[in-house]
Amino acid sequence: MINELRSITTFVRTVELGSLSKAAEAQEISPQAASKALAQLESYLGVRLFHRTTRSMALTEEGQRFLEAAQPSLIGLQRALESARQSREEFSGP
Repeated sequence: MINELRSITTFVRTVELGSLSKAAEAQEISPQAASKALAQLESYLGVRLFHRTTRSMALTEEGQRFLEAAQPSLIGLQRALESARQSREEFSGP
């Protein structure tokens, strides 16, 4: 489940930032790792999410549908993680 979550995060960040290399940088992973994450997600889903060329990436129709379905849930998960971290910090304070 964690690998899928990382792959989905890479996918969403790639769309948001407009490039795989920027998404990799934002996640502090290598571009190769980001590319592998996207390939694994596409393999897992059985669809292509991007039309790729050496100069650009554009969402496929399936990619657009997946983004619309996944992005709200990913934002909710990120908020839940941040809330849990803040709670931990409050309880571990002086």
